[in-house]
Amino acid sequence: MTKPHTLFVSDNHTEARSRKDQKEVEHMNKYEVLYIIKTGLDDAKRDAVIEKFTLLAKNASKVDPVVNKWGNRRFAYPIDYKNDGYYVLMNFESEPDFPRELERQMRITDEVVRFMVVRK
Repeated sequence: MTKPHTLFVSDNHTEARSRKDQKEVEHMNKYEVLYIIKTGLDDAKRDAVIEKFTLLAKNASKVDPVVNKWGNRRFAYPIDYKNDGYYVLMNFESEPDFPRELERQMRITDEVVRFMVVRK
């Protein structure tokens, strides 16, 4: 007498999902942005601009950004007929597509004179 064939069914769907979940691990990069704010602003307006960019970075990351206010510094050369500006350095972690949005926001903000975003 022959034995009946036993059919084993594996749960391939859960295996595929677990591999997919492993691929979808968030890739967070470290970034540093240095931006210069116009000096003619009062303290409340300047702090509002700094808070705006800090919240943007905070919402894009799981880690709070580190903000260092360098204060007023003299430019090496005049920019828009100005000789000094308020420097702010911010370190944050985010996904690779966030810095493009941050740069866009800085470009359309009139209070920002210059900025540079660098991946660490």
